[in-house]
Amino acid sequence: MNGSLQSLERHTANFCPEQGPTNTSAFTFPRTVLGRFASSKELCERGTPNAEIPKASALCNITTRVFNAPNNLSCTLTLDVIDAEISGVSVEKKKSLASSAQILTSRPERLTPKNITNAVNIANMLLSSENISTDIAVSTVATVSQLLSARPEKFPDVDCKALSKLTQTLQNFSLREESNNLVQSNLAVQSFKGGQEIHQVQLTLFKATGNDTFIPGNDTFIPGRIKLDSNMMPFPKEKVDLQMNITFSEGMNKSVGFVLYDSDRFFPSQNFTPSLNTKRRVFSANLFENGFDTIEVQFSVTPSVVEKFVTSIK
Repeated sequence: MNGSLQSLERHTANFCPEQGPTNTSAFTFPRTVLGRFASSKELCERGTPNAEIPKASALCNITTRVFNAPNNLSCTLTLDVIDAEISGVSVEKKKSLASSAQILTSRPERLTPKNITNAVNIANMLLSSENISTDIAVSTVATVSQLLSARPEKFPDVDCKALSKLTQTLQNFSLREESNNLVQSNLAVQSFKGGQEIHQVQLTLFKATGNDTFIPGNDTFIPGRIKLDSNMMPFPKEKVDLQMNITFSEGMNKSVGFVLYDSDRFFPSQNFTPSLNTKRRVFSANLFENGFDTIEVQFSVTPSVVEKFVTSIK
């Protein structure tokens, strides 16, 4: 019995517990994995443009293990409106629009090609802004992560130029200060900040462990399973899902950014047809400047039912 209780406590520690209405929030949020957004059980009423969409979301705080203050959605605000209005607004307004976009894409199975294109445009605008707060960055990365869960058959009608621009925007964003270790279920943006001279960078994605058993989609990205290091660490192979080692021919003190996609939705290919029950993950490593004589990249994966072999160095 004690073992069962310890196991339950260990698994519970990975979540924010369900939260009902409080003095500061009128919403109910379900138990949620640390670092992810919860959608309120309260929905926009029928007859409104956002009928059946959650009225609010709240981030499950990794440090406090309770929900942050909720973000509210106007049930008449749509992705079309946000896309049209977001250019030139204040940072505070961008924060509100970013959280609204996150809520409006929180039901990815409902998204149309037009919805996806609007959300991609919004993410491009927010992540390329000169002034971007941590709250904006977190909400926008969550939005992009949710887009990667949209139905595959919707993407052929999505604006391909906007998608291509978004992947470039994410590469550039991974080198900015605001990109420090943002992880959502389908997207992770990691950055090794410059400042001291390094000769190598190692990115390691660890396999799910017993502690992750109760986490939905436990092969998706989770903060504790992604590690960046400036030394080549010898981790046991049975614990590693993927590892990328980058070695520079000379010392470097600039940032190195990584973008990890849990699927290839944003990278359509006419030459590749995935086999049944498989998916492709896409990884990019990004450097501030490429003035080295040699950059050596070692890329290793552990065989599984998930195909992970698409990578790029920019």
